[in-house]
Amino acid sequence: GITFGKFEGPAASFRAASNQYFESPTTAPFTAPPFSVLTWFNPVSATVAYNLWVLEPDSSHTSGAYFNLTASNTTNGKVDAGTSASGIESDASTVTKFTANTWNQAVGVWGSATDRRAFLNGGGKGTNATSRTPVISGNPLMDVGADNDVNAATIFSPTNGLIDHV
Repeated sequence: GITFGKFEGPAASFRAASNQYFESPTTAPFTAPPFSVLTWFNPVSATVAYNLWVLEPDSSHTSGAYFNLTASNTTNGKVDAGTSASGIESDASTVTKFTANTWNQAVGVWGSATDRRAFLNGGGKGTNATSRTPVISGNPLMDVGADNDVNAATIFSPTNGLIDHV
């Protein structure tokens, strides 16, 4: 199961349903770089976008401010470490692709407003240096398995597969 900061038990199973995600029960321990996020994921498909991890203010995309780690179909099966400010997202995308029905390791590293890095299975490093400084305020929470936008009553890019060790 998922316990933020540590894991106990088996991997969490997600079936791309709008009610299948985990949200941190307490305020996020960080709201700005530097930080890194690592997770293992085993997706059903390599042609669908999955939000593996999201940090945003008040669990809401309405401000257009967030950090996310995604397994993305928009970059042809690569892992993205993204930062969005004022609704404009910049991603570091791995140069290698993840594989469906296989355990993959995704790592996002946010060093500063101009330093994002994404890694897949210990390599495939992608970088992005576009300046983005999201304001993560209020009661920021982390989502795993999807992006829960409470204000819009929408779940974005729910994961179909397994996630472990966030």
